[in-house]
Amino acid sequence: RWRNLILRMPRLWAKIAGGVFTHRDTCETIISRAGDIPLHFWTWHEQDWWPDEVEIVIRQLTPRYLYRLTRLALSVADPRDAEKIFGHPIPNLEYLHIHWMTRKIDGELWIDTPNLYYLSTQGALLPVRAPSLRELSVTHCEGSIALNDLLDVLASLPLLEYFELGCDYWDD
Repeated sequence: RWRNLILRMPRLWAKIAGGVFTHRDTCETIISRAGDIPLHFWTWHEQDWWPDEVEIVIRQLTPRYLYRLTRLALSVADPRDAEKIFGHPIPNLEYLHIHWMTRKIDGELWIDTPNLYYLSTQGALLPVRAPSLRELSVTHCEGSIALNDLLDVLASLPLLEYFELGCDYWDD
């Protein structure tokens, strides 16, 4: 009975689809159990510690399921990962957290998310088309974000209600 009950709860599966398990096959099984419910690849970044394998699995799964994601927390270490995700519309995304672990970001990339409500970005800031954005948190590293780029992003956010700007330092 337990198994039958749990398997009929696609929303439960959708919330844990990405960011809890370190094996891609396990995540794919969970995603299949979520049916057509929008997915969350989110919970991993809220923990104090997580295995590197979780970040890797999220980067592998995100391009395939991008159109279904409503919450995405992503760590970008390789610019090629960013190219697979940004630069085209992500229509259903509402919450996005990006931790840029690279300084090499293609100038042609942008974040195009018409339903985005919350954006947190650390280490870099891409141009943003998010007319619904209400909350923006930017943590920049010394010299990682040009003031004009930041002002351009802010000017494009007419509904912004909350803005946080922080500074962090690269470990190199």
